[in-house]
Amino acid sequence: DEQHRFGVRQRSALLAKGANPHLLVMTATPIPRTLALSVYGDLDLSIINELPPGRLPIKTAMIPPEKRMEAYGFLRRQVRLGRQ
Repeated sequence: DEQHRFGVRQRSALLAKGANPHLLVMTATPIPRTLALSVYGDLDLSIINELPPGRLPIKTAMIPPEKRMEAYGFLRRQVRLGRQ
């Protein structure tokens, strides 16, 4: 998670650069420090709970072992087309 990789010292240095800087923190997992900041009022919380316009839902499929090579070929084609 980026929150773990980008340490507290680096975030503090960014916040020290201005009188009242805006800092956007994004996470998909409930990190204890982030949860505590939200609960105690030092962090505002926004929830993105809808897809962007035109975005199709993700389709998940289970591929049997005998179709594995076919699935790999599909993935290679998608990557070549820039879809990953």
